[in-house]
Amino acid sequence: VLDRAGSIMRMHEGSGAAVVARRRARLMRRVVFLVVSVLVSALFLWLALRDQDLGRVWASIRQADPGWMLAALVAISFGLWTRGVRWRGLLDDRLTVAQAGHILNIGFLLNLLPLRAGELARSVLATRYRVPFMTAATSVVFERLVDTLLVVVVLVIALSRLPNTSAAITGPTTLFGVAVVAAFAVLVFFSRYPSVGHRAVALVERLLPFFKRLSLGRLLDHALDGLKPLNHGRSAARAIVWTLVSWAIS
Repeated sequence: VLDRAGSIMRMHEGSGAAVVARRRARLMRRVVFLVVSVLVSALFLWLALRDQDLGRVWASIRQADPGWMLAALVAISFGLWTRGVRWRGLLDDRLTVAQAGHILNIGFLLNLLPLRAGELARSVLATRYRVPFMTAATSVVFERLVDTLLVVVVLVIALSRLPNTSAAITGPTTLFGVAVVAAFAVLVFFSRYPSVGHRAVALVERLLPFFKRLSLGRLLDHALDGLKPLNHGRSAARAIVWTLVSWAIS
């Protein structure tokens, strides 16, 4: 009996030590994340101001109207919140609005790097909340296409109201619009007919067996998961409405 009691006590002590170790590990991760965030922010602030006359920058800040600065801060914050709500909807509410907004802030910061690295970072950071990378990446692509479609619509309306618009402007604009609509149509097609994508993957794996190591079928499922709003009218309408709201505020 004493041996059994002693083993139970040791088990409790071991579990208690494991809990403490996990808490310490989480605390250390948070500290490291905070330090890295501060360092990255300082780096980008330096990159933004390195070629500027800091005296003139400070003078401009002092001349700014505090009321307008507050209004701009509120508008920017609300705009980021609306984008967070939109992205959360595209991910089928797998993230909270706070989590989506936090990741978006990091992504916008890293978009200052070449090749819009912030978009890739968003997909990677979403995996911390158990969102598959391909699902997040596909939702980002869908988000960018929705934004681009809105730009195309605005351009078409603007150009239609301009007299004697040059063909050098209307030609590339039309070509760009057709490309965006075609890309959007491809996404709609594969979201509506996922079996076509699976047959294509099966064909590729049969012709090139080494691709089986990449689990293309699973990656395709995750990608199609990010296109769910295209199959649900309510989700698509929600994405469009929040896109219009965020653009109106921005």
